[in-house]
Amino acid sequence: MLNMLLAFWRDEDGNELVTWLVIAALVVAIAVAVFGADGTLQTALSGAVTYIQGVIDGVSGTGT
Repeated sequence: MLNMLLAFWRDEDGNELVTWLVIAALVVAIAVAVFGADGTLQTALSGAVTYIQGVIDGVSGTGT
């Protein structure tokens, strides 16, 4: 089994596949962090955008 995995890793197509799998895993990890069960990161980002919007509205005089 180990020999098969090593041969797959040395093969150019296998190496490319492993690279894409790692990228896909990173995308999934980021999605889970943003849209996870508690949405902590999403909540923090939303709060930051709201704060920045308030600052911009205050400077431009278009705020309510």
